[in-house]
Amino acid sequence: MERVRNLVPPTALGKTRLAALVYAFVGVAPQLAQVSRDQPAVRQVGGVLAVFLLLVAFGVTGARRRVIPLEPVLIGIVLVAAGANLRDPVAVIGLSFCALATQSLYGSNLAASIRIAATMAALPVTIALTPLSLGRVVSWHSAMILGMVPQIAAMGLLMRGLYVLLTRQEQAAARETLLARTGSRLLGRTDAEEVRAIVREAGESLWSQLPGVGMLVLRPDGDRVVVEGSVGFRENVAGAVLPAACMEGLDPHDNVTVAGLGARSAAFDRLVGGRRHWRAAGLATPDVDRILLAGGTQRVPDEVFEAARTLTMQWSLAEANCGAHTELAHRAHHDQLTALPNRTLFFQRLTVAVDAAKSGGDEVSLLIVDLDDFKQVNDTYGHTAGDELLREVAERLIEVGGETAMPARFGGDEFALVLIGSRDATDRTADQLRERLLEPFRLTRATVSVGASIGVATATRTLTAGDLMRCADIAMYSAKAKGKNRVERFTAANHGEIAQVRLLEEHLAQAVERDEIVLHYQPQIDLNTGLCIGVEALVRWRHPALGLLSPARFIPMAEQTGQIIGLGEHVLRAACQQMARWMELPAAGALRVAVNVAPRQLVDPGFARKVRAALRDSGLPAPRLVLELTESELIDQQVAREQLRAVAELGIRIAIDDFGTGYASLASLRSFPVHQLKIDRSFLVGGEDADADAMFRLVISVGQILELETIVEGVETPAQEALLRGAGVALAQGYRFAWPMPAEDLPDWLAGTAQAATAPSPTLPTPS
Repeated sequence: MERVRNLVPPTALGKTRLAALVYAFVGVAPQLAQVSRDQPAVRQVGGVLAVFLLLVAFGVTGARRRVIPLEPVLIGIVLVAAGANLRDPVAVIGLSFCALATQSLYGSNLAASIRIAATMAALPVTIALTPLSLGRVVSWHSAMILGMVPQIAAMGLLMRGLYVLLTRQEQAAARETLLARTGSRLLGRTDAEEVRAIVREAGESLWSQLPGVGMLVLRPDGDRVVVEGSVGFRENVAGAVLPAACMEGLDPHDNVTVAGLGARSAAFDRLVGGRRHWRAAGLATPDVDRILLAGGTQRVPDEVFEAARTLTMQWSLAEANCGAHTELAHRAHHDQLTALPNRTLFFQRLTVAVDAAKSGGDEVSLLIVDLDDFKQVNDTYGHTAGDELLREVAERLIEVGGETAMPARFGGDEFALVLIGSRDATDRTADQLRERLLEPFRLTRATVSVGASIGVATATRTLTAGDLMRCADIAMYSAKAKGKNRVERFTAANHGEIAQVRLLEEHLAQAVERDEIVLHYQPQIDLNTGLCIGVEALVRWRHPALGLLSPARFIPMAEQTGQIIGLGEHVLRAACQQMARWMELPAAGALRVAVNVAPRQLVDPGFARKVRAALRDSGLPAPRLVLELTESELIDQQVAREQLRAVAELGIRIAIDDFGTGYASLASLRSFPVHQLKIDRSFLVGGEDADADAMFRLVISVGQILELETIVEGVETPAQEALLRGAGVALAQGYRFAWPMPAEDLPDWLAGTAQAATAPSPTLPTPS
């Protein structure tokens, strides 16, 4: 069934041609058996051959979709040859109907007229040659025979009329499809040349439907008319120029059709090399005014001309879109005040230049230029004067930089310049620029003088474009700090630490996503048993350029920028997941993990929910988690109190880290759900200092009085361990027992330090 559907033509004309072909074969093929056997063999063969030729002609015409040469003339002869050798010569009427039914659906009107005339003559000629019909004589000029001749003509005219109607319908559908497809192809195109190619292809397809018709697209240009497009004529006349007088009276803004140009058509006739019937229409489009001119050897049909006008409008609108896109792209990448590239475009070009330098090209240097005291110009003379000054600065920047330099404006009074060449040449250009900017600016309302602080940095194999901009920016701020109106070159010795801080600030935001944040774990020891009762999760940053960084390098930065909230959540989840995996270890016992919580995390209303989610997703029991809080003024905030109570209700233990050095008071300790105090290492003096020893014992007593678990951190020497034992402290943490280690090293450490395989795990205090 699917194959049958594929054989059926999709158009109405195609279906009609197929139906006519089937009708013709059904009507003609049986006549092969009707060739008279009473006639000589030669005539019998001639009759069969004539009928067969009719079938071949029908089949070849249907397959080729055009008639065989000379078929309209020869069809009458073949019909006579076939009909004269049939048992009943009157059957030539049916053969004529079949021939007209199929052949009239092809070819020109002239060929159709000749065919109709030939088939009309075939009937009386056949009867005249063979008057005997079914045993009776029939005269060729009888009323019956001559009465059938008009019917044969009517059949031909009817089929020809049907062909014309279906052809027009098919052409209209083809035009609509072409215009729709062209509109779809033009949608979103931003290249004007690509748009013209698409429209040119569509125009050629459109005019191929109507030979002898062509189209010109004209653009008035002052005292002349320019031919912008040409389709359908023997020669492409695009680019030709005509006098404006030839378009007199035609207004592109009227957007109406004008049929017949009268005497004005002579110039266009000469242009295309022959007389034409011309039609014109104005095309007022957003970017430019155009006029459509269509000319044909005969009058251009309305539907064809309207299709041409629609196509031309599509072209004009698509080109307007290209212009708008170009303008928007320029605005998106250029400063509107100075027309210099903006930061986005400049960074793209800088990246290309830096990559080229790394591949062995010339040295690339970047100048960051910031005007000194520009605000005073704005405050004194107004923003109009300030804008005028910025435009003048841009001109001097281009002037000093030369043709190979890449200038840009970042915004405000900050500019940039990329220079290609040696460092010495760059330094000389930077000094020239500083001196040039120091010269007075003669503005409309005043003459002003401003200097500039210029930072210079040169690309190396290890610096990215972002690094280079950061280095030049640091040098510029250094120039301002040293008195302004000077050039400062970036060097690692003078500015390296600042550059590193800027690098960390920039990279910290993506550190978690790039899986650069890792955890090390430091054991906490029970001095009575020597067993590990817990580990503290200590965050590290494995920076791709700076190596493994301690929390002191980036945690304060994260707290200042607010990134500590996301970073802290990541650490909490990672520690819970790791602890949940360690629970299966034989030497783990009742091991617990301590995670530091920053003050800004506590005032996050969603903190308790995030902790609950970390436990749920990891499967870690709540008593296995300890949250360590640094003493802070934030500890008294109401939001923090609520968050701590919520997590404590889950069974999570709360510890005060660095106790004795911060803001915690005895009252606050009693009002919070605190379970553990971590004594700061600063109290571990020991030795002969009686006062320090007394202070240590006093701090320890706070935990004992409040019945809180107490652990001392920072234990590094045997003397400090002895001090703890003498004071009755059971839990300790420090280099004396173990250094912080990666997660993969802890299982072996636990197994190696266990006193005995049968040693019982220490009993943990129950959270109060």
